[in-house]
Amino acid sequence: MLLQETVETFLETVIDVLTPVNWTAVTAFATIIAAGVAVRALMAQMRGLKQSLGSSTYQNLVQQFNEYQNLLMEHPELYWYIYKSSLSGERAVPKKARARCLRKFWCYYAGSSGIADRGLAGSYAQEVNWLLGILFNWYENAAIQTDRYAVIPQDVAQHWQNMLCHELRSPVIRNYWSTHGDHFHPLLGEWVRRALDK
Repeated sequence: MLLQETVETFLETVIDVLTPVNWTAVTAFATIIAAGVAVRALMAQMRGLKQSLGSSTYQNLVQQFNEYQNLLMEHPELYWYIYKSSLSGERAVPKKARARCLRKFWCYYAGSSGIADRGLAGSYAQEVNWLLGILFNWYENAAIQTDRYAVIPQDVAQHWQNMLCHELRSPVIRNYWSTHGDHFHPLLGEWVRRALDK
């Protein structure tokens, strides 16, 4: 009996002492586990969101570049001028392409702008500036998405930087950059400096 009373007293004392501590400990432990699960779920969601954003950004950039290429296909004479000529221009444009270009731009200028007497020999400058503005806007977008927001993977960015290096082999493109480069974001300027240093 004495042993039984001692055990009961001991157990009552332990229960009285540990009961508030146990509930506090259980609550704290459950809170930690819930917070850990929530953090892991949030991290997984952020990782998925970053992948989705990266994929969307990549698709947008590819679409923009395709639009540039489509313009070159619609105006092959500008391709010849930009990529195959010296800074003096039209000599590198094949005669058939030059004749088609002059007809096309004559119709465009005479019909839409009302300037019927505009001389078109050597008048690629406006069209080339417009087209190269599109090209450098694309590279600017790629540079910002890569270097500022880290949305574009480095291997993809390196591929695009290699393309820029190739593009800058054209004297027309280099001349455009030297004339208009200050209109673009400094991150693109850094890409161009690295490309020219290669």
